[in-house]
Parts: sequence; C-alpha cells; structure tokens
Amino acid sequence: MTFLEAKAELKEIARGEYHSVRYEVTEYASGGEEVDCYVYIHDYGSEQGGTWREALDKMRKKCGLEPRVSTDPGEAPAEELHRPWKHAGEEAV
Repeated sequence: MTFLEAKAELKEIARGEYHSVRYEVTEYASGGEEVDCYVYIHDYGSEQGGTWREALDKMRKKCGLEPRVSTDPGEAPAEELHRPWKHAGEEAV
C-alpha cells in the first residue's frame, strides 16, 4: 500500500474529522532499520503499525469498523519490517 492509498483510506475512516498520516524510518548505527506507519484521527487518537494495513486496521477497530483484508501480496507483515537489531549482512531476528 502506498502513502497516498493509506491517506485516502484514512480519509474515508475519518468521515470529515481532522486526520493525519505519518511514515517514519529509523536507521540505526548498526545498519538495522525500523519502519513505522502512523495514523491519527481527532477524538480517536493515533495508531501505529509496521505496515499501513496494520495501522489502518487498528484505527478501524478503534472507530468500530471491520478491518480490511489486504489483497496486496507484497505487503509484508509488521515483524518482517521491524528490524531494529539487525546488523548489516545479518538475517532479521
């Protein structure tokens, strides 16, 4: 899922309320990397996930909506993207 797709879905969930999306990549000195996707809706707060789908589904649940099933075979699960302790050349833990 792209940033713009996530933004469009959050807009749909927010139903006119103030909302925002944020994508954060943290790179460690060891060469490890952590990816976080954040979504926020006024009066509901924020949710974070390792993928847009994870963050959006958490927000959907918070808003009383059913989560969507990802149809994107390329969207890796969060644990595949969170690698803060992975050193360059090592396998993810």
